[in-house]
Amino acid sequence: MYRSLLLLVSALLVFTAASNAQDEHTQGDGETIYDMPTEWDTLYAVVVKQGPKHADDSDPAATQAIMQQHIQYQLGLQHSGTAVAAGGFADASDGISGLTLLRAESLEDAERIANNDPAVQAGRFSVVVKTWYVPDGRL
Repeated sequence: MYRSLLLLVSALLVFTAASNAQDEHTQGDGETIYDMPTEWDTLYAVVVKQGPKHADDSDPAATQAIMQQHIQYQLGLQHSGTAVAAGGFADASDGISGLTLLRAESLEDAERIANNDPAVQAGRFSVVVKTWYVPDGRL
């Protein structure tokens, strides 16, 4: 399941690079060749998974409060510019609930930010954080 998500993110990276390429060349056979980027931005992809307490609905009011805190936390990250984007998937039947793209100083910093989410702290979600390289200026 992570492999398919990583393939999707990789395809997005390739599509973004190709669609935004400013320097392209056509070979004799008509194939377009894009110049390789020389500078890359480092972002962090946070894969949000269902946590050990994801299915615990013993206290619906507490669940609603945690999810409200989670949404406010994510909106705050986006408002501050720490998160490039964040959102949930329509189908989480594979256990993957959402994705957040972070700007951070390091992988450790990104992990700290991701793990400070109230829903992660409550066990509703867990996270996997990966370093993600994007051609400079593409996002």
